[in-house]
Amino acid sequence: MADRANGRAAHGLRVDGRSLHDAVSFALDLLEDPSELGDLAPPRQDLRFVEDDQYVAWMEVYLSRFADPPIERWLSARRPLFSRSAGGHPTLFFWDPPRHHREES
Repeated sequence: MADRANGRAAHGLRVDGRSLHDAVSFALDLLEDPSELGDLAPPRQDLRFVEDDQYVAWMEVYLSRFADPPIERWLSARRPLFSRSAGGHPTLFFWDPPRHHREES
């Protein structure tokens, strides 16, 4: 979905100096340390939602376009993902194992 927004590549857009890549990095930082939200959220966060693949299925789509070693590491233990909202297995739709192995080498 981020490929096109009003005919423009949305992943290249910047809003207030920030990009889609900044948002993705921020999301990963929060998964590792929810206290990064500071006063924006309670200090104790219930992260059990990440055990449900549908909430992280977007990561496979993102990786199909952009190399991101932290996401790759995060997903490697969780593959294959299943998301009823995405219509099945996003891993099977988007993951490129040959690319994955080239980047590891």
